[in-house]
Amino acid sequence: MVKKNIPTIREPPLEEILRVTQRGFGYLTPEVDKTYIETIGLGPCIGVYVRDVDRQLQALAHIDGYRGYGNQTNLFLAYLINKGLTDGNFDDVLLLRSQQADKRGADEIYSTLKIRGYRDTEIVDGNWVIRVIFDKDGNMYWVDPKTIQAEKRSDVKWKLFGLEIMVRDGLKCENTGEIVKDQFDPLYPGLARTFHTVKEYGCYGIRIPVKEDFDPRILDEFKQEGLSLSLEECEHGKYITIARYGYPASEDRQVIIQVNDLAAKLVEKV
Repeated sequence: MVKKNIPTIREPPLEEILRVTQRGFGYLTPEVDKTYIETIGLGPCIGVYVRDVDRQLQALAHIDGYRGYGNQTNLFLAYLINKGLTDGNFDDVLLLRSQQADKRGADEIYSTLKIRGYRDTEIVDGNWVIRVIFDKDGNMYWVDPKTIQAEKRSDVKWKLFGLEIMVRDGLKCENTGEIVKDQFDPLYPGLARTFHTVKEYGCYGIRIPVKEDFDPRILDEFKQEGLSLSLEECEHGKYITIARYGYPASEDRQVIIQVNDLAAKLVEKV
């Protein structure tokens, strides 16, 4: 499903906005003293927005794929659940992508959301750069780029801010300022711990945790030519690894879709 006909508005006063920066996320609840949540620089990066009407929660992430688009998506959602802001039953799940968005990253996020059970994720396609804002009622708007206000920072502070993003090892919560590096995922422990490298040849895989009494014979019905499917064990328990190794870099996008689709089917079994 693709969301269309989104109105454009002037950017509201900065003091009313929670602005989400690259490799960051934020949320609105009745306790948060902001009226809007926005991100204004989605180019190659991808946005994920979720809304839980019962908990009066809205959350927005600006994902740049550092250490994996799927990993960042899971980190964002696990944080919201661990903080008691939601139980993960979202009424709205949006994937925000610009015309220059990383297509492989968008596929990985979409598949990750599908694995988590969000099968009605709406895709929102924007212009070359997305500047998007949501109000407290969950209404979505594009922001007129001519009205965007610069935050009060000196040139030196802006340079340091850019450096801080690049060296940030994790996602920044804009509400608290904390850098979130790892989260136990109560709904999907360890799910989509993706590994992904691409040069001339690539490898891509997902590890899915399973119970101690998991029957390995179940894997037989999911075997696909070219994919490695194995049951492994570590100190945290057993997990299934789905992967493909040594494929040409030109096939990277197709491999991501293939691996993630199989993972979505397997999750329903385990």
